[in-house]
Amino acid sequence: MTKRWRITGYEGETVVFDRVLFGKVGHGQVQELLARLQSQHLKDSEIIDATLGITDSLKITKTLNGSDFSTSGHPRYYTADEEDV
Repeated sequence: MTKRWRITGYEGETVVFDRVLFGKVGHGQVQELLARLQSQHLKDSEIIDATLGITDSLKITKTLNGSDFSTSGHPRYYTADEEDV
């Protein structure tokens, strides 16, 4: 069975971004992609603090109730769901 990733961006409860990734995309690549998307909404100092572990602004979590991965941003955040095709 073939898999694909659906990357969804939310502003609060509103979907503002949706894209499907086909092909072999690993969990590490998806996590890096989510962090990069989330970083667009941070100030330079917030990116530095998150990179150094001072804040969790770029934290990617594996979820148990739906999305495989999610960012911790507020109000903008992203999810990545692995789907069967």
